[in-house]
Amino acid sequence: MYLLIIAVVVLMLKIYDIPPVNSWLWMEVLLPSFMALLWKLWADWSGYTRRRLRARHARRRSARYVQDKGLFKINATPRPPSRQELPTRPGQPAHPGTGLPRRQDGRPQCPVPCVCGLRARRPHP
Repeated sequence: MYLLIIAVVVLMLKIYDIPPVNSWLWMEVLLPSFMALLWKLWADWSGYTRRRLRARHARRRSARYVQDKGLFKINATPRPPSRQELPTRPGQPAHPGTGLPRRQDGRPQCPVPCVCGLRARRPHP
């Protein structure tokens, strides 16, 4: 972000012909823009952006939990429910995104008779 701000400022100085920058070559003026582009490409390729985003969401989520804990006066450390702990009823899909129904005991039902013991989570090919 800092490189992008520097690039815009230097470009404006060059366009409006302000003395320290007006004698620079265009390659020198556009160098911060190219560096910002390379940084963005590297950050997306390496996963740096995704890790920063996940950390920010985790901080927000933990702050929300602390706030809720204070509202309800709960002493236990709250945690989000996992997908396996979400309440389901028989006939409801076993997992969001899969269309497998559940048996009466709550386990996923295999749509195809097979040797998997009726425990498959995805339809067979």
